[in-house]
Amino acid sequence: MSLSVILSFLLTVLGIAYAVATYLLSNAALGRAHEPKIFPAILAFCLVVSGICLFIKELKAHRLAKKEDSTGGGISKQYAIQMLLTMVNALFYTLSFAKIGYVFSTVIFLILQFLIFGGVKNLKYGVVVAIVFALIIFYIFNNLLGIILPRSALGFI
Repeated sequence: MSLSVILSFLLTVLGIAYAVATYLLSNAALGRAHEPKIFPAILAFCLVVSGICLFIKELKAHRLAKKEDSTGGGISKQYAIQMLLTMVNALFYTLSFAKIGYVFSTVIFLILQFLIFGGVKNLKYGVVVAIVFALIIFYIFNNLLGIILPRSALGFI
């Protein structure tokens, strides 16, 4: 049994346990009674669905691997470089998050990820997606959910 199959099973079990724990949460005393359970329930659902999808994907990959003659294992050099650059980019993102604010650090992170995986040819698309995504998430968290994200030195974003 591969590590991915074990992890998919554990992810599904974690999601089910999280769903049970969400169900056992007490209702809110003020406002809508079930509101504190909404986000945890969504998270539990996503964990279960992700675990099941990963399990199905691994079963298909296992069947495909049996059919093909595996001549070489391992990962390609390009994939290894992309993963290394992603880890460095994530470290930069983590360190810059509080200093330059959520929006700017997220835009830089996403643009660099588009460069790492898509190259320069998709850069225009990546810039637009990064800016729109960062601003929409900032608006949702700040204005709709009331969760304050780190702001830049400009103060408004």
